[in-house]
Amino acid sequence: MRPTTGDLGGQHEGHPYREYARGASASASNIVLTFPINKVVFRQQLAGCAMTSAVGQLAREGLVNLYRGLTMPLLARSIQMALMFGVYDNAHSVLVDTRFLGGTSPFVLSLMAGCVSGTAEAVLMPFERVQTLMQIERFHSRFETSHVAFRYVATQGLGEMYRGWSAILLRNGPSSALFFACREPMYAHMDTQSAITGIPYAKAACDFIAGGFLGASISTITYPLNVAKVQMQCTLGGPPKTLHSTVRTLFKERGRDVFKGGSVNFVRSLLSWGIVNAVYEITADYL
Repeated sequence: MRPTTGDLGGQHEGHPYREYARGASASASNIVLTFPINKVVFRQQLAGCAMTSAVGQLAREGLVNLYRGLTMPLLARSIQMALMFGVYDNAHSVLVDTRFLGGTSPFVLSLMAGCVSGTAEAVLMPFERVQTLMQIERFHSRFETSHVAFRYVATQGLGEMYRGWSAILLRNGPSSALFFACREPMYAHMDTQSAITGIPYAKAACDFIAGGFLGASISTITYPLNVAKVQMQCTLGGPPKTLHSTVRTLFKERGRDVFKGGSVNFVRSLLSWGIVNAVYEITADYL
């Protein structure tokens, strides 16, 4: 059985930012590789359209716009993943050393540390806000670069920068908690029962499968929250939409179509979290 993230942190006391660096490296690799798929999912979340329609929109806009908006997610997700893994490691270590939690199971400690980690990520929401604006076609001429969009949003105050915060906060905490709490039991199962043990790159394959399966499953469960987040963030100015009213309107207008894009999102999450987890584990030998 491989050591837990908390154990890894304890083994490298001379490198307090090691887990942050590993998380950032894993995220940057993933974002560059999966950004076009992410744009397809975003268009489906925005308009509730079929995958072929979303792909057609991007094809009409041309290759020059395919990676439009990459800067913000690359920067934001790299910092976000750095916080996710780094804060989890710090929180987990603190919880393990907390005397009155001495009898708490490792699973519950991982859930608690994961919630802290996911909540900490929410401070980076303005980056996600700008990414949303940059991917909407009607704002292409208004915001030529991510810097222009970020500067505009920042001048409008915290309310505009953190529009959609409730959906992101509700998504991040439970998602991170489930990911970290389920990750180690899955590793233990795969290490003892995997049929591919002994094959070259078997460990990397296991890391990819474990991360991909967990990420895709959790992303599917929280998919309606992502759709609601896009709807809450796709406008500029005016009173912000509440999460409750947004979800109610979405299900009233779209019904089951609120899950449009869910299948592509599952594939994207499978690849994304597989890459993140595999690269994160690979960097243990270098960072």
